[in-house]
Amino acid sequence: MNHREQLLERVRAGFRAAYGEEPQAIFAAPGRVNLIGEHTDYNDGLVLPCAIDRETMIAIGAGNDARIESVALDLGDERDSFSLREPIAATQVEWANHVRGVSRFVMESGHQIAPARIAIAGNVPIGAGLSSSASLGVVSGLALTTLAGTAAAPETLAQVAQRAENE
Repeated sequence: MNHREQLLERVRAGFRAAYGEEPQAIFAAPGRVNLIGEHTDYNDGLVLPCAIDRETMIAIGAGNDARIESVALDLGDERDSFSLREPIAATQVEWANHVRGVSRFVMESGHQIAPARIAIAGNVPIGAGLSSSASLGVVSGLALTTLAGTAAAPETLAQVAQRAENE
């Protein structure tokens, strides 16, 4: 079994363990390396990014009570939950802020978000300059908008993920 198949099975099994049922769908976004221009993309500089063979995956299913519930399988099954009926506020948990920020900025961009339960797993090394947070942001936006039936364009997902990371 290759590393992608292992990750796919891990996120599927993690969703089952967390929520007691099979996910409706699984989404993935790759990490990336900047061949030139490291840390200049958010400073209006030029970059030459290239996707790598590591990725972040989200298994997703419908949620309840206008809430987004998430579990970070790579971080000891740490959980976060927030309401879509209230302003989405930041928390002290960094990974959760990516999901919260993406949810907020996706809605501000005119797309709907449906209540959801998600399990997150990845094999992009965190803190290694391979854009693990960007991968998490893009896959979160893709999964949440697709579940709601309003899949956002790739450009919108990239902008939302960047905004969630920076703000």
